[in-house]
Amino acid sequence: MSRVALREGLAQLNALGVLGSSQGRATVVAAEVDVRSLGDVFLPLAASDEARYEQDLLDTRRLLEVQGAALAANRASTADHTELEAIVHDLAGALSQPTDYLKHDERLHHRIVTASGNTVLAHFHSMLQQQLEPIVASSIANKKDRLVSLEQHRAIVRAIVAGESQGASELMASHLGSCANAYYRAQGAQHD
Repeated sequence: MSRVALREGLAQLNALGVLGSSQGRATVVAAEVDVRSLGDVFLPLAASDEARYEQDLLDTRRLLEVQGAALAANRASTADHTELEAIVHDLAGALSQPTDYLKHDERLHHRIVTASGNTVLAHFHSMLQQQLEPIVASSIANKKDRLVSLEQHRAIVRAIVAGESQGASELMASHLGSCANAYYRAQGAQHD
C-alpha cells in the first residue's frame, strides 16, 4: 500500500471520528465512536440499483427487528418496559406531527432492539436506522398510516412486556410489512 493511500484512509477515519490525532502526537483510536457515522462506511450511501438497495434495507430491518423483538420479550427489564411504554405514549402525542412521530418511532424501534440485550444487534441497528430514515419518514407521512403504526406499536410493546417472544416477533413482522406497504404506496403516489 502506498503512503498516499494510507494517509487518505487515515484522514477518512479521522473525519469519521474513528481516529484522533493532534499536531506532534501519534494517531490513536478514539475512545468513543459514533456508530451511526460508521454506517456511512459500511452501508453505501447510493447504490447502482436504488430500488434493490431499498429492498435490501427493508429486508435487513426485518431480520434485525423481528429477532430483536423476540429477544426483548425474553430479556427486557422492568425499566425497559417502562421506557417502551413511555415512548408509545410519546408517539400517541405526536400523531399530528409527522416529524415528531418519526423521532419517537425511531426511538421505539431502537429501544426494542436495545432491550434485546444484544449489543452487536443494537450497533448494527444504529447504523441501519440512519439509512432507513427517509423510507420510514415516507411510510408514516399519511396520518392514517401513523394511526395504524401506533396501534401496532402498542401491541408489540404489550407482547414484550408480557414476555411473549413469539407474539412480539410476529407482531413486529406484521408491523414492518405494513410499513413497507405504506412506503411503496407513498412512492407510487409520488410517481403518478
